Amino acid sequence: MSVEISLCDVFEEFLSSIAGQSYSSQYNYRRRLEIFFDRVGHKQPENLTRADVNEWYAEILLFGFAEATLSGYKQAIKSFCKWLKLNGYHSI
Repeated sequence: MSVEISLCDVFEEFLSSIAGQSYSSQYNYRRRLEIFFDRVGHKQPENLTRADVNEWYAEILLFGFAEATLSGYKQAIKSFCKWLKLNGYHSI
């Protein structure tokens, strides 16, 4: 029997793999990606699509955040997706 790994599971691995990250930085990653994981956190990493990311970004645009805040959100998702690729989970 194989165990299915979700994006939420690998996100915890991502956070623990970032050397030198403070509690505050990890908190910011969690906060910025909360809506993303509410939407697609149940998916297996290989099933993540660009459409998932684009839909998440369209949703956060509706909040009217300042450009600097949006940059933080974009940086968080880019870092996570890059980590997925580098660790053999998926590349979108």
